[in-house]
Amino acid sequence: MLASGCSAQGISGVYIARDQDAVGMLQITQAQDGQLLGSLITTTLKGNGAITQDTINISGVADGHSLTLVAKSPIPLFPGFNLSGTIDGRTITLSASNGSERFTESSPDDYQAAVHQLRTEGAAIQQQRHIADVNAAVADLNKRLTDYAAMIQSPKNEQQIAAFHTAHAKTLERLRHGLEIEQKYPKGSFQAGQVAFAIGQIEFQLQAYDNPWDDVPARGRIHIEQFDTAIAHSLCRTNEDLTNCSQQPAAVRAYQAARPLVLRRCDDIEVTLKNDAASIKAIVAQANDYAR
Repeated sequence: MLASGCSAQGISGVYIARDQDAVGMLQITQAQDGQLLGSLITTTLKGNGAITQDTINISGVADGHSLTLVAKSPIPLFPGFNLSGTIDGRTITLSASNGSERFTESSPDDYQAAVHQLRTEGAAIQQQRHIADVNAAVADLNKRLTDYAAMIQSPKNEQQIAAFHTAHAKTLERLRHGLEIEQKYPKGSFQAGQVAFAIGQIEFQLQAYDNPWDDVPARGRIHIEQFDTAIAHSLCRTNEDLTNCSQQPAAVRAYQAARPLVLRRCDDIEVTLKNDAASIKAIVAQANDYAR
């Protein structure tokens, strides 16, 4: 521009470039000798609704309708990069390796207005993502409630519980029968000692069988407490218009139908473990005493 006779202040000003998800403000001051100084501020809207802003200091020269800018890296010891451009009236087009951008003369207020629009769009995106996340959390709770109820009420679960109680009943029957057999032999005899040893082995086998069952009552009650808390703090209490909230009442009813069954089974297992342990201990002690 200097070569074409324009004033030294010919391209000084603020230029704005805008696309769908970013806005850039190029601020340039041209000195008397034609040297250019300024900055390039870019505000970008990310896919997740977040807003980022980068500022790069620039310098360069203008020659007629062409200009060359050097963008200074904000990272120490890292080189900057060059931008070539053209000047057409009050429009500057800058080219880089990844394409070109057209900046039109404007004002800082226009830039701030564009940034505000990006922030508004970002807030809307984040709100939509939040609603999607909340809906997903509601769907997850609904599924966990119904899956838990189905598992508790399944024939397989009922068979496992029944098998546990049957195993205990049969073990006690075997121990009492063994004690009867032992007492047919003389007290302190070798045969009585053998039977007492067999009784101890039966006790050991039941203890091994019971290992997985020992913490079942506690885990069952923890599950109930966790589900009760999740229902009490369900997001549907404050967001009834969420899509997946319409399915939650049915999921809660399914869980509530299974809940007392869980607690009853926990109590039954706990009582069986405690009472049978005491009975078995007494039988073993009696068998060992008779074998002496």
